[in-house]
Amino acid sequence: MALKVVSSQTSTQIEQKQAESDLEYPFRILAANVLRTVRGAGRPDELPGMMLQCLDVLEKYRKVLGHYPKQKLYRRFLNLDPPHFDPDKWADDREQEANKQLSMSGYPERIKAELMIHRGALQVAASRLVDQHTQEVLGEHEMFQGVHLLKDSLIVSNFYWSRRWAREEEKTPAEEQSEADKPD
Repeated sequence: MALKVVSSQTSTQIEQKQAESDLEYPFRILAANVLRTVRGAGRPDELPGMMLQCLDVLEKYRKVLGHYPKQKLYRRFLNLDPPHFDPDKWADDREQEANKQLSMSGYPERIKAELMIHRGALQVAASRLVDQHTQEVLGEHEMFQGVHLLKDSLIVSNFYWSRRWAREEEKTPAEEQSEADKPD
């Protein structure tokens, strides 16, 4: 018996998703190699081939959809933010206690700080390449704000975990057994 695939998407929507998917990897590889090359590593000799591959998938995209991708698409697949974590919207009712514990540990601030440092460093590098001193200073400012936020988040984290470990050490054997007997 033959199986029939049923989809709620039209063939045009499927082709669009495939064309978008085909763009992502070549552009990520190119961007990563450019960044590594700027850093002093990378494979600069492979840049022309990578650029040609990006142009090829762009042309295929245009043939399928009739236009080149919008900036939103590039930003989506060249985004540094972890896709699974939004520090401003991460509270989930089902995991309220775990979220409360993570919030108290300084974790969301650490993630925000790391992203600020990354973005600032990229801004500095890009600005130096094209001699934009004002933009370079703004990147440095963002980077240093991230460093200060990271420092503060580590203080909170150290305080949280030292108190938590101290409470764990204070438990009596009976309390530990009681916790072990609790159903999951």
